[in-house]
Amino acid sequence: ALQSEVGMDSYRMRRTGLGCRPVAGTMMVVVSMIAMASRLGWTLEGASPALQSSVQTSARAINRGVLRSQHHARSSVRRQLTRDCFASVDSSLATSTIPAAAAAAAASAEPVNFPQLKNDLLLRAARGQATERVPVWIHRQAGRYLPEFRSIAEKHGYMKCFNTPEIAADLTVQPVHKYAMDAAILFSDILVLLPLMGVEWQISAGVEPFAVNAIKTGDDVESTLVDADTVDIHDKLGYVLESVKLTRHKLEGKAPLIGFSGAPWTLLTYTMHTAESNGRENALEFIKKYPEAATKILDNATKLVVKYLIAKVEAGAQMLQVFDSWAGILSKDDFDTFSKPYLLKVKLTIGCLLTNTINPSIHPCPDCEGSQGRN
Repeated sequence: ALQSEVGMDSYRMRRTGLGCRPVAGTMMVVVSMIAMASRLGWTLEGASPALQSSVQTSARAINRGVLRSQHHARSSVRRQLTRDCFASVDSSLATSTIPAAAAAAAASAEPVNFPQLKNDLLLRAARGQATERVPVWIHRQAGRYLPEFRSIAEKHGYMKCFNTPEIAADLTVQPVHKYAMDAAILFSDILVLLPLMGVEWQISAGVEPFAVNAIKTGDDVESTLVDADTVDIHDKLGYVLESVKLTRHKLEGKAPLIGFSGAPWTLLTYTMHTAESNGRENALEFIKKYPEAATKILDNATKLVVKYLIAKVEAGAQMLQVFDSWAGILSKDDFDTFSKPYLLKVKLTIGCLLTNTINPSIHPCPDCEGSQGRN
């Protein structure tokens, strides 16, 4: 992963954890524009305001270009590190030697000055630390029980609400400001990942979301599925990441922000849900008829979930959750084959890629029939 230090003119690359071979070296040389701006500031004392403004504007423009270069460089190294971590996780799973803790240096996003967190109760509870009381938050706390939510949702429609960062952020913080919840969970939908898998979806009032080009056969997987390695999360889901950043500011440090994703198995079920047929029933039939094709979908979805959650952490999410909303329809044997291994891969690969984050724990839901996994 790439690490940068303000004032330094180079990046140092270091990869560790889960069998990733340590590598040290210079990734690229980049002039620190923050340091340069400071130096320019010192040399411009006494200059006219117009000249100072012109130089500062130019420095900011160059800085934007450098930050873009940094992003592309980080993306290249992150892709290689992700491949290494997935390979080592697969090896660990195959030999049943899963490390208790796996961590590596994380590629940090450009620094954002978020308000200081004043309530870390949920984070301490998640780490197993002592808390003065039980933290409280509600899975669907940004929802229809709030008159404020209903007025916004009725005005804009569901899709626009989570596609528009400003609206999504406002809906996310409503219950925190109103009821002093101990966490905020981003107002979004687990199905935002479906188009990145090659499956378009729709939703309308009173109707469960359905896939427009649902996967029905093994051949559909070959013709529909988009390779997760080619997907740029920042390009495709930039609006979600912007929602994370805006929400952190709007929370004013009153509670940590949870970023979430659907689990690979649950995403698979939605790729098969049509307006005419139930995706859960279709998925159960699919894994019996086309187990190899199902494995391909799940492997691909796992990579996508990892990339998505890491991007959310970089954007400002302080805790991660993976919703396997439809794990409850699987038998124990099928759960051990089509759900649990992929949850483990998500957990361990994120552990390999990020450091100082809460390791998500696997808690199979005994009865998920009533939950659709949409926030």
